[in-house]
Amino acid sequence: PGGPTRPLGQVPKYLAERKAQISAEKDFLQAQLAQRQEDERCPPGTVLMSEAEKAEVRAELERRKAECLAALNRLPMRYDTTSVQSRRRELEKELSDIDASMVRFSRKEVFRPK
Repeated sequence: PGGPTRPLGQVPKYLAERKAQISAEKDFLQAQLAQRQEDERCPPGTVLMSEAEKAEVRAELERRKAECLAALNRLPMRYDTTSVQSRRRELEKELSDIDASMVRFSRKEVFRPK
């Protein structure tokens, strides 16, 4: 009469449930803290880009660079009319802009507007 209803040495069910609840709350708070720290690193109104997003942008930049180089190579070398000179300057400026963007998107942390 009045003996234990569970085997000795076994943790009561309510304590195991409470331990799991505390562990879940702790994980949630750690995730919130990590998110807050990441948000504090970002300038206001921006979000940190993922590696996949950066890779996608770099691939698009590579495609545009190849197009510009092909267009530049198609320009006649011998005839330097004002329109050819103007087009050559436009393409060279676009290539330098693409190269600058490639450097920017090769950094470890890249931020984009929200």
